[in-house]
Amino acid sequence: HGRPAVGQVAEVPTVPCSEPHAFEVFALFDIEGNEYPGLDEVERLAFDGCLARFEEYVGIPYESSSLEITNLYPLEDAWYEADDREVVCIAFNFDRTPLTGSIQGSAR
Repeated sequence: HGRPAVGQVAEVPTVPCSEPHAFEVFALFDIEGNEYPGLDEVERLAFDGCLARFEEYVGIPYESSSLEITNLYPLEDAWYEADDREVVCIAFNFDRTPLTGSIQGSAR
């Protein structure tokens, strides 16, 4: 599980699930709190939150899946300047081949 790239992301481009796509967003959630908890804690909360939402979306536990997950999370500047608390949970094929169709309920 590598760290996501550091930097600002304003929006994530979308394509229909019927078209080949490298990544699929499977959950969105906000990190609670007023004070930025620090990068290490944000990374932990983001990964744990995505892991907790994976099975409900895909249909099997992450440990049994052929998919890998990563996430986008708020950095300190965005937390305070844009009131950004959102984590974007992203799944992709472990071998980096494109996904075709949605992974929702796919038990992959």
